Amino acid sequence: NVGLDAAKGEYVFFCDHDDWLGTEALERLYDFATSCGSDVVLPKMAGLQRRVPRVVFSETIRSCTITDSAIMDSLTPHKLFRREFLEKNQIRFPEGQRRLEDHFFVVSCYLLADVISIYADYTCYFHILRRDRANAGFRRPNWRRYYNNLADAIDVVVAHTEPGEERDRILRRWLQVEIVQRLSGRRWLKFSEEDAAELFSNAHRIASHYFGEGVIMLLQPLPQRVARALLAADSESVSRIAEMSAPWAAYPRVQQVCWVDGRLQISGTVEISDMTPPGRIPAQALTTTAKGGEIAEEAESMSAATPEEPLAERRFAELLGEPPAEVLRLGMSRSALRVDLTERRTGESWAVPAAIHRMGLSASFTADIDPNTIAAGSRLANGLWDLHVHFGLMGLGMRHRATLTEERRPGRILPEPVASGPPTMAVYFTHLTSGLCLDVGLVKNRRLAAPPKLTPGPRSFPRRVVRKLRR
Repeated sequence: NVGLDAAKGEYVFFCDHDDWLGTEALERLYDFATSCGSDVVLPKMAGLQRRVPRVVFSETIRSCTITDSAIMDSLTPHKLFRREFLEKNQIRFPEGQRRLEDHFFVVSCYLLADVISIYADYTCYFHILRRDRANAGFRRPNWRRYYNNLADAIDVVVAHTEPGEERDRILRRWLQVEIVQRLSGRRWLKFSEEDAAELFSNAHRIASHYFGEGVIMLLQPLPQRVARALLAADSESVSRIAEMSAPWAAYPRVQQVCWVDGRLQISGTVEISDMTPPGRIPAQALTTTAKGGEIAEEAESMSAATPEEPLAERRFAELLGEPPAEVLRLGMSRSALRVDLTERRTGESWAVPAAIHRMGLSASFTADIDPNTIAAGSRLANGLWDLHVHFGLMGLGMRHRATLTEERRPGRILPEPVASGPPTMAVYFTHLTSGLCLDVGLVKNRRLAAPPKLTPGPRSFPRRVVRKLRR
């Protein structure tokens, strides 16, 4: 707020002191904003060891609204704002030590702006996880205060909208992310009994006051079960659903990969299962951390399935609360599958267009990648680009690195085919899990690059030859 009061520029941008800006970020954002007449511009973000919204940055949009786009997925303040717009509407952050003050500020802007734009052609903002994990979002919250602050942001929507579909679409994000996700799966099971009780009581207090059936129906079937149990104050059902969903994970496999005319062609499969497929590392035991530029991976054993266990589809239906067969079939036919390349050291990510064939709890995909144009028409930056697959099914969704099938491991290095000269990139597979990685600029595989040119210099002789010549 002090910064806003002192600002003189046409636009302002909020940036955390320990995050990064792309080199051309502000110049590009300003040019884009002035060409669109934007009050607010959402810049494409990358997350280094942190989650960032992805769907909202699928494409550049010159003008959108809070109800016809996915901008509610992005409520951090790291955006470009027209200062005159903020002054005219007297928009400021709520003062004091609190949480979700950015939600209050950003939603106010979304509801009052004439033009909101999304800029997805360049990675502008790199959201960083501090090494000491001292980011406010990772501290243990006071749940009563946290949800009181959430209510302040919801009240902004209530003040500017009428009851009905529009308001429900806006409120859906808060019910799903700030409430239901905290009560789901392994995330919920990690809380101590005391923390869980405090979280549940305060989440119930806010949910029962603001969220009706119209909001709940916008959720996928599994989050709906959690939301209804919450509104019924049934913490036992919430815990039971969390225990049932905790073992489920997505397992993406790469079947084939090759270079064709300078393009990388990949085919693979992904399945959601509550048991680790043969030869696979349990997804919940696989941790990825930045450590000297490499990927550190740890695996633990999981018990195998017994023949007496029911089929996966049957267990999945039980997890969802036994929906009608037609609802289950329709939900499986609409599963979400997204493929992306994410740079290991910066978190920068670009979506990979893929053809998808759905098969119940699994799906197959094929992708044709041109590394020279995939970054909004530009070449991928030099670095190590891991292939990730997100698979979502009726509210159960995970994103993991794609690994080579067991029978094809460890996998050989596939350098880019070039007509003349040395390659500039190569596909290789990580040591432990054979995760597919595109090495652009041969950062990892330097030996494939051109040998250094030797500059001719004075001729030298071995010492023994010099002695002989002296004689």
